[in-house]
Amino acid sequence: MNEPLAIFAEPSACLLLQLLILIPLAAGVLLFVVPDRYQTVKGLFALAVGLAIAYFSVSLYSTASQMTVAGQTVSKTCLVLFNNDMIQDTGRYLTFTVDGLSKLIVLFITTLSILILLYALVYNRSVKTNNYYSWFLITLGCSYGAVLSDNLLLFIIFWGILCITLYKLIPGSNEKSSAAAKKTMIIVGASDTFMLIGIALVWRLTDTLSINGISLDTTNILTVSAFLLL
Repeated sequence: MNEPLAIFAEPSACLLLQLLILIPLAAGVLLFVVPDRYQTVKGLFALAVGLAIAYFSVSLYSTASQMTVAGQTVSKTCLVLFNNDMIQDTGRYLTFTVDGLSKLIVLFITTLSILILLYALVYNRSVKTNNYYSWFLITLGCSYGAVLSDNLLLFIIFWGILCITLYKLIPGSNEKSSAAAKKTMIIVGASDTFMLIGIALVWRLTDTLSINGISLDTTNILTVSAFLLL
């Protein structure tokens, strides 16, 4: 198995992981209680959250670590919002990896999200989409979670939530948009089925769910099949 370049729970990285994932999720849930007649206010609030997340994204990108694998140490030091007794047995699944590629993807997600929010502030004045900003912020938080997850099971959870939130982001006010939303759900659901089969194959071949711990040579039909499915 491949060993990470460095395995530690850097306090700043731990805090940034919490903020990147939890703040958009919490803000998205909070906006559900705000009536849609305050659409512009909700949009400005979502944009403010996006700008704050941009600061955290840049801070994460500037961290010195090449790779941070947050495992049991993170369960006790990073996930302070949860009771340690509750995650004692599940802590090994709550792992995140920060490396050069994930940092770059986080920056791309952040940049695109701010551009989308700026566009939505204008677009949603003429086209009403119920709870758009709530679903968008939840999508943002789960996107960070999926990109930074080191455990395949944790990745599936974030990815599955994304399938639902992306469906909810498409307005269902008329037949055309409803058809587009359903088509999106079918395509994403079908492709995710192949991905799940690939993950099951990888788990069977390696006996691990740690993405950082997986190393397979594509020298036989099973490993090639897993690669293609993923």
